[in-house]
Amino acid sequence: MPLKSLWLAVCFTLLPSLTFAGECLHLAMPGGDRIVRDAASYATGMFYRFGVCVNISVVPPRRATKMMLAGELDGEIARTADYAEAVEQVALKVPTPVMIQKACMVTSSDHAQSLKDIDRPEFTIGIVRGWYWMSKIAKQFQKANVRVVEEQTTLIEMFEKGRLDAILMGTDVVKFHRMDTRFNVIHIGEFPAHVWLHKNKSYMLEHIDDAIMTFTQDMGANAVEEAFGEFRAK
Repeated sequence: MPLKSLWLAVCFTLLPSLTFAGECLHLAMPGGDRIVRDAASYATGMFYRFGVCVNISVVPPRRATKMMLAGELDGEIARTADYAEAVEQVALKVPTPVMIQKACMVTSSDHAQSLKDIDRPEFTIGIVRGWYWMSKIAKQFQKANVRVVEEQTTLIEMFEKGRLDAILMGTDVVKFHRMDTRFNVIHIGEFPAHVWLHKNKSYMLEHIDDAIMTFTQDMGANAVEEAFGEFRAK
């Protein structure tokens, strides 16, 4: 379903606010790319539709983690189960995933067909600091070959300028930047991405889970990924 149709489906079915005593949650969506900012706006409408007021900030992944640990956030959107190793002492995973993160490796090598083909001494591999699913995959490569940057936009720029031989990325971002039409893309797997809610807001977990569950039943489990995968960068 096209992004415009999805957004209209949200806007024209908005319900009156059902939030808890007018409370509005401060959530973070890790990233910095334009697609993430668009996704934050989309998610705001999705939650409002089901009576959950949210203010969503787009911040680099590592900073979002620090903010969560410091109690400066009520939660984060689109973090995988691996995020537990960073925040399980202060946060709870909302059971129903908000989207399915499809992971891939983008490389300038036309001959690479698997991650084993990338794991060579002369290859440099880029990841974003604070994305735990990237860190988990990167552990299978030689540590000296892995380059870690703070921003997703920096990662893409370094790769396109030839300073990296391969980067880990979500397929929605790859499609958004048309990288799938210019480079070799190796698909790795799928990771459910969840809302992680700070424990001081645990009383809202069931309400948020119900909202996500209803939305995914209405629009499909991959509605978010499909919408932003279709919308290409100009």
